[in-house]
Amino acid sequence: MYCSSCGTALAEELSYCNRCGAKLAGTQNNINQSSELFPESLVWAIVTVFIIGLGSMLGLMAIMKTVLHTNEGLISAVVMLRRTK
Repeated sequence: MYCSSCGTALAEELSYCNRCGAKLAGTQNNINQSSELFPESLVWAIVTVFIIGLGSMLGLMAIMKTVLHTNEGLISAVVMLRRTK
């Protein structure tokens, strides 16, 4: 680990630089807090992408049915092709 202010190589367990006295950003408390928040953010990102994808598929099906007057067989084929990609 290196000091962000002066660039001196440091041991990881330090919270302040031995040379310049600057507070180090990568202390154990900061690392633990960020790792605790990351999985929750990742779950929300996955759920959001799933909901947007499902909504876009349903929207495409509705447009094909009402605007293009496509039969259900072709709509099902298009949706199945889209899911496999």
